[in-house]
Amino acid sequence: MRIRNYKSISIKDVTINKMPLDGLYTGDGWYANQYKSPKPTILNNVKIVGCGRDNWSITGNGFYSSNGCLMSEAAQHEVSSNPASNIKVETEAGKVYQVIIDNCTLSNGRDANFIVTSQNVNGINIVNSLIYHDEKFF
Repeated sequence: MRIRNYKSISIKDVTINKMPLDGLYTGDGWYANQYKSPKPTILNNVKIVGCGRDNWSITGNGFYSSNGCLMSEAAQHEVSSNPASNIKVETEAGKVYQVIIDNCTLSNGRDANFIVTSQNVNGINIVNSLIYHDEKFF
């Protein structure tokens, strides 16, 4: 699910399961320009499991928050390619002002559970969360 060109978004009580590419792709991605205002992206009780690439791609130009979310088994099923993480923070759309992961579980991402691929990130806060790999996936 790709969401771009929005002012703010809140996603609540949604399950995304085994999408062939990224499960959720938020931010402006390659369509950003320097004149767009940073936007809030809020996830509450969202489950993203077993997508073929990253479960959640954060592409910049905003503030990102997740609370009570489960992200698991990125690129661990029939369809998989690179990159392969549960949450990937990249800044192709500009600066990531803040990422908050609160009361979430990140588990069994093929390459990583949480990865940042740029220095253009202002702050990351992981609070009351569980991040792990289960032996059955290795």
